[in-house]
Amino acid sequence: MTTTIITFQSIYRMKYIRQLIFNHINNISNQLYQGSIFDGRGRSLKGRDIIKLTLPRLEMVSKFAMPWNYICHYLPTDVDEIEFKQRKRAITQYCHHPNATLDTLVHLLEWSPTVQIEWHYLKNSGCDISNQEILEYLIKRCSVAVAGDSNYFLVWAMNSACLNGYLEIVKLLDSIKDDLKIDKTAMDRASRVSIDIVKYLHENRTEGCSHYAMDNASSNGRLDIVKFLHFNRSEGASENAMDMAAQNGYLEVVQFLHEHRQEGCSKVAMDQASRKGHLDVVRYLSEHRSEGATTDAMDWAAVNNNIDIVKV
Repeated sequence: MTTTIITFQSIYRMKYIRQLIFNHINNISNQLYQGSIFDGRGRSLKGRDIIKLTLPRLEMVSKFAMPWNYICHYLPTDVDEIEFKQRKRAITQYCHHPNATLDTLVHLLEWSPTVQIEWHYLKNSGCDISNQEILEYLIKRCSVAVAGDSNYFLVWAMNSACLNGYLEIVKLLDSIKDDLKIDKTAMDRASRVSIDIVKYLHENRTEGCSHYAMDNASSNGRLDIVKFLHFNRSEGASENAMDMAAQNGYLEVVQFLHEHRQEGCSKVAMDQASRKGHLDVVRYLSEHRSEGATTDAMDWAAVNNNIDIVKV
C-alpha cells in the first residue's frame, strides 16, 4: 500500500488553487473592513493609502492608532502644516483607542508640544481608557494642569480606573487630589471587577455606593464582592441582582442572595436561566423560589433542545 502525503506546499504550487486561496482572502478582507478601511471600490486599504487619505485630519493617529515608528515618517516637520485643532483632537482621541500605547502618545505630544489634552472631550467621549499606562500618564499630567475641565477628567478617570480594576491608579488619584469629588459611581463600577478596590473605597472614602454595586457584583458572578457588600454596607440590592446572576449561570450567587437577602427576583430569573441553558440554576429557582417563569422559559428551552430544563 502506497501512502501519499499532501502538504500545503504541494497544494500551493497548483496555480488554480493558489489563485482561489488569494481570491477568498481578498473577499474576507473586504468583508471585514467594509465601511471603515476601504477605498470605495471594495478593496481594503494599505498603509500608504491610509496615510494619503487621512493625513490632513491625522486619522492615522485617531482612527487607526498606528505606532510612532511608522507615523513618524509621514508627519510633517512643521506641525503648523496641520491645523492646531486637528492635532489637538486627534491626539486626544488617540488616548482612548484600544491599540494606543504610551510610547506613541508621548512622542505625539513631543511632536506637537503646544497641544494640551482636551480633558472635557475625554470625559464626554463615552469611552474608557483601557490602557493603564496611558491613564496613569494622563492623570499625572492633568494633576498639574489648570483647574476646570481637568478636574472633571480626574473624576472620570477614577470611574474608569474602578471599572478596569486599576487599584494603584485609584490610590494615586486619592492621594494627589484631596478635594476630588467623586460619587457612588466609583464603588458601583468597581463592584463589577475588583474586591480590592471596593475594600479600598470602603475604608478610605465616604461616598459609599448604591444598590447597583451589589447588582453589578451579582451580574458578574463576584460572590466575594456580594458577601463583602452584604456584611459591610447597607445599600442593599434590587431584584435585578438575582435575575442577572441567574441569567449568567452563577448558582452560588443565586443561593447566597436567596439565603441572605430579601430583594428576591422576578420571572426574568428563570426565563433567562432557561434560555441560557443553566439547568442547575433553573432547578434551584424551581425548588426554592415562588416567582416562577413565563411561557418563554419553556419555549426557549425547547428551541435550544434543553429537554432536561423542559422537564423541570
